[in-house]
Amino acid sequence: MKSKLKDTGISFLYILIPIGVLCLLAIILTPIIGFLTISNYISLPYDEISFKSLIEYIGYYFSQSVYWILAISFIISLPIYLLIFKKNEKNFFKTIKLNKANIKFIIVSSIIGISLNFALLGITNILNIDYYNTVVNILSNADSRILYIVVLLIIEPFFSEILFRGVILRQLTNSYSLIMSIIIQNLLFVLYYSSTDFLKITVAFIVGIISATICLYGDSLWNSILFHILFKLSSLVIYIVIIYMNLNITHYLIISIIASLIIILSLIHLKKIHNCQ
Repeated sequence: MKSKLKDTGISFLYILIPIGVLCLLAIILTPIIGFLTISNYISLPYDEISFKSLIEYIGYYFSQSVYWILAISFIISLPIYLLIFKKNEKNFFKTIKLNKANIKFIIVSSIIGISLNFALLGITNILNIDYYNTVVNILSNADSRILYIVVLLIIEPFFSEILFRGVILRQLTNSYSLIMSIIIQNLLFVLYYSSTDFLKITVAFIVGIISATICLYGDSLWNSILFHILFKLSSLVIYIVIIYMNLNITHYLIISIIASLIIILSLIHLKKIHNCQ
């Protein structure tokens, strides 16, 4: 019992590292960003200066800065984990299974990631839930598009897989069964990306369960990393579908059924490959 509480506590502390780094960066960089923003604003022509334009100017620059602060917090957190593992005389990369992956697992994991996003597209449109509104708005903005893609669609899922399916999942398996380890790390994953939106919580939970399953089946963190990144990156294709294709409920129903079948069959195939190894 003590070992279980210890591993759970350590896992929770691992989560606090990027949160602490993010808060520290926000405290340090916010005044600097604010000063630079005001300085640039003052240099604008006099007829463009107003209280409303000032608020919009500040909002724009701070929204752009959030992506940079997030990216920097992820980059700083990784060396901290490396130092912790080194202090405990553990090989970070071997422990979290950041090793060579089976090409079959890589391909199937990638297919599952893309299919999950399309299944979500079909289901949310059938239920008339505007889940992709934020994605469409951001990708429609040329100024924030590149930063959004690099930070939230590539760097963020890469880091979250290292943290949850790498560091935390492997920590929990020291004292818990595989099933309990998957459940606990997934609850922590959902807590980390806390939201009042029930759908987003549900999606995070599903992503976490599938990602952990893929990681354990293939015995390599690269499988879940590619699954998560391609799940996020396929939003670019979703964006094109929403903007340029006039689909109806029937189309979305077909998309959700096909995508769901692909996910189920792919997971079954992964289990077969795992059993044959």
